[in-house]
Amino acid sequence: LRARRELHRPRDGLRRLADAEKEFKRVVEIGGDDVALAYRYLAGIYLELNERSKAMDALTHYRALVPDSSETPQILELINKLKSPAGKK
Repeated sequence: LRARRELHRPRDGLRRLADAEKEFKRVVEIGGDDVALAYRYLAGIYLELNERSKAMDALTHYRALVPDSSETPQILELINKLKSPAGKK
């Protein structure tokens, strides 16, 4: 995924995240085998930007696409934390 490279380019942080977000959203729009992973990366971007609602939505989509992931317990824990007002920064 080209978007993964965007995350590792040595540029301004917010610009880098915005570019990667755009690329991952494009992956979701196009569809295919990388959609679940794109949602997982989008969740990470939104967490970095403190966009809790978007992160929760992306994690929920990821979980729906990969329900038997070894990460499911951690994903559920993070979703619940994001739902909780006490989990706010």
